[in-house]
Amino acid sequence: MKSNLEIKIDSKFDSLGGMLKGEFDNLSGQIKRQSIGFSIFGALFCTTIGILGKIVYDAMQKKRDK
Repeated sequence: MKSNLEIKIDSKFDSLGGMLKGEFDNLSGQIKRQSIGFSIFGALFCTTIGILGKIVYDAMQKKRDK
């Protein structure tokens, strides 16, 4: 049988643990959203560079063929 003081301390730690877990869940959710954003941005960036590179390469080939 726990005393009143022990029960109060336990419930304080439980609520603190819940708050910390909530913060970590929130933080990991934000990191996941950011990494999805970064991967989309990275894919667009690489695609754009690839398209530009292809255009420049084709232009060089045409110049060399003349």
